[in-house]
Amino acid sequence: MDKKTQALINKIRSNYDALAQAYAREVAGELDHRPLERDLLQRFAKECGGLVCDLGCGPGHVARYVSDFNPRVFGLDLSAGILQEARARHPEIIFVAGNILELPLAAGKLAGIIASYSIIHFDQQQVSQAFQEMYRALRPGGHLLIGVHLGREVVHADELWGVPVDFDAVFFDLKELGGKLESFGFKICETVQRGPIPEVEYQSTRGYIWAERHCS
Repeated sequence: MDKKTQALINKIRSNYDALAQAYAREVAGELDHRPLERDLLQRFAKECGGLVCDLGCGPGHVARYVSDFNPRVFGLDLSAGILQEARARHPEIIFVAGNILELPLAAGKLAGIIASYSIIHFDQQQVSQAFQEMYRALRPGGHLLIGVHLGREVVHADELWGVPVDFDAVFFDLKELGGKLESFGFKICETVQRGPIPEVEYQSTRGYIWAERHCS
């Protein structure tokens, strides 16, 4: 990993360590207000006949929901503070420390990967590196579900829920992101987008891509 990327990883980790309690408090119940996401996660979990990793798992609410439909799910996150929150809230699920750009997983280990807003702090080169790692970790025919903010802007945050932070959130074009996935050997199975839900979340258009790793 080059020095620029390592510096970014360190910054992301320290930001989310500082945010951990507030982040868990604010987002742990978000699926209650997101029927589209619940439907996607339910169908995805049932389709994955094996081990599923929730990359950038946050406080573990997505992994917890998925576990109702596929008990072979675990969470992975960069931040020790976030992992502490996830383990305290969902002790029945395994949560491990790891970097999306260097996954601590054997090749072909996973039947599914959920990456819900997990690439939003990366530039295009780092997104490519993340996709390479996801492809490597998935078994042939394995499934990937990615969620992003849609657009072309980069939004800087220096405060979130009253906590000082310093990071950028990148928005993505859904068609371009799908094309990049295809260039790394994924087949696009489904794309979907929705408008923001008032008074529940950051007011951006959301996009999701369900892709499958080629069997060859």
